Amino acid sequence: MTSWLLTNKTTVNNTVDYLPTFASEFGLLFGFQWTRNFALQTEFLLSESNQRYSIRLKYPYPENRIVLKTIVIPVLVRFRVKHAYTEIGTAFNIKRRVWFEEDGLSRDNFEDTFSNFGFSGVLGIGGEFQLNQNIVYNIGFRTNVGFTDWQGVDYNGNSFESESEDFMRSVNFGIYLVVRYQFKQISKNPFVRKKRIKKSKRKFF
Repeated sequence: MTSWLLTNKTTVNNTVDYLPTFASEFGLLFGFQWTRNFALQTEFLLSESNQRYSIRLKYPYPENRIVLKTIVIPVLVRFRVKHAYTEIGTAFNIKRRVWFEEDGLSRDNFEDTFSNFGFSGVLGIGGEFQLNQNIVYNIGFRTNVGFTDWQGVDYNGNSFESESEDFMRSVNFGIYLVVRYQFKQISKNPFVRKKRIKKSKRKFF
């Protein structure tokens, strides 16, 4: 997936370019199907947000990078029509690890400059296909946009935690692939058979 850590300071600065950055996330999904077309689900994901910068003040242009590793716990409402689905919800993000790379050299003393928690909005679309009675796989697109400020550092590794005009927002967009196991539905009314058995016993005795 593509990954961005966008800040106001970098956006208005004409000496720095954002470079395309890629990351990945993986984890577990748990859901409950209320009806055929409506479901609730939550996930536990190990995620990563990166941002690469090209500094045009020097030649050759050095590249700096911020890496933010998080645990993402989305809570989603899911709507399905035939094989297509739409999902929307919010996610709770927990910081795991942070580091900064300056022209390929890693610096690790940035943990305290980033917020420990954050919230984001999640939106996705895709298709759902059933392999057999229990195995279902989904493939689609999902975006995760941060609502809260991660604070953090700028493209030079300088903290702007105390500067109110700066805001660091994480944005991830990419392909979403899931393989799900769904449990069999027992019956619409599991007590029907018991009642019938009980009646037959009464008649027998």
